[in-house]
Amino acid sequence: MEAGTSPAPKLDQKTVFQEIPINGSEESMYRPYINVITKHDLLGDKFKMVNTSAHFDKDTSSRHKIKPHPSVYLADHILGDRISRFGELELHSELKPSHDQDAFQDPPEGQDLSRWDLRNRSDAGTKARGQLYHYASEWQIRQHRNHAFTIFLFGEFVRFIRWDRAGAIASQRFDYQKDATHLIDFLWRFSQLSDAARGKDVYVRRATEEEADMARIELKEWEPGPKVQRPLIVFKIPVENGLDREFIAWHCLDEPDVLTGRCTRGYPVYEAATSKKYFLKDGWRVHSLEPEADILRLLEKNKVEHVPTYICGGDVPNGVTQTDIFVTCEQHKEDSDERSHSPITPLPSECDSDSSQCDSVAWKYEKESA
Repeated sequence: MEAGTSPAPKLDQKTVFQEIPINGSEESMYRPYINVITKHDLLGDKFKMVNTSAHFDKDTSSRHKIKPHPSVYLADHILGDRISRFGELELHSELKPSHDQDAFQDPPEGQDLSRWDLRNRSDAGTKARGQLYHYASEWQIRQHRNHAFTIFLFGEFVRFIRWDRAGAIASQRFDYQKDATHLIDFLWRFSQLSDAARGKDVYVRRATEEEADMARIELKEWEPGPKVQRPLIVFKIPVENGLDREFIAWHCLDEPDVLTGRCTRGYPVYEAATSKKYFLKDGWRVHSLEPEADILRLLEKNKVEHVPTYICGGDVPNGVTQTDIFVTCEQHKEDSDERSHSPITPLPSECDSDSSQCDSVAWKYEKESA
């Protein structure tokens, strides 16, 4: 819990969530779940929970439209005609009526964890896990995040899941209908967290109206298509002299369609301070690989031809995955390398990451502004 966090409301942990029906239908669970959380103010006044289960996200990047279960947004978010919006999602809940639909399986006491596969391989478990993964992937595609949280209810049990670019960490399951202490504490603590602690990338923000107006003019040739909405954003890229540079982005030329890996994004961007256009590459670098910014600098130093002109970029502070630290099963260790978030801006540029650290690079775009 972050410093200064107030204690959770005192509730009867043994009865507070018992009005949520189990072994029925998913639809019958949504409203009671939302009602309990809202009634007891478990998300405070900063957030609101909305029943999005009947509404497709109209801006999803997938060709398959998806409907997330109860979604948490900031309290001042205006829904409009887009009820489901992964681009605004703060906390996701997935509800299943039966404990047989658990996506995972806890090890028996005394089990050698290096030989235990956490995944429930039953048909119902596999389907539930695929759905969870699909939602988490879309969420990370639509936002710039270091991590995200899901509450997964199945029958009388619940798990908490933390997602990042190296995979997912799932808690042990517990019976929230008998004792909801952990569920109450999780919701309340989440409501007290900072943007960074909730997983948001603090080096990316929404553009102001003035910045957005500039970008719509300067980046018009890369205007997104009319079918989906994407916000205009600003990347803050750390540079060697300690003074950050900011680049406005509109349309991502290449969006990753998976949760894990390098998850590279490419943006034409505009820097108001220099009135120039660049190409920015944003991604997650495996720690075992050398930062791309260092490679570009070395190539430039040695006057290697046909290489993008490096402008600025590198690993973002605190943009490091955590899933790799908790992997115990030997067969999954190679699939969850630590990654760093690394944005780069060259004349064309690039970013990537593996444990993962976030790495951003910017290149100067070939078509410079006058």
